[in-house]
Amino acid sequence: MPAPVGAGRENWRAFMRHQPWPARLLDGAGLPDGGRPLVGEAGVIDGVPVEVIELTGLPGDVVITHSHVFHARSPNTGATPRLMLGKEIRRARTHGAELH
Repeated sequence: MPAPVGAGRENWRAFMRHQPWPARLLDGAGLPDGGRPLVGEAGVIDGVPVEVIELTGLPGDVVITHSHVFHARSPNTGATPRLMLGKEIRRARTHGAELH
């Protein structure tokens, strides 16, 4: 089954019914340790190897990723606010050219 398209709740539920590995990861969020032991967990979704990682960085760092990448918030333990901006970036199309 392909990953769901869009943010529809029904797509999300259907995906989780057919993909138990990410559903198990989401259950970890309710654990007292917030699911910390799940970092490093690996699995396979539709034949693609996947792994739980934690992104860390310094103030001013930028992370570029696809908007469909599963992600979750974490507590902001710093003194300054964190910001996240979602921006769709598309490759420019030249006149008459086809994208492949």
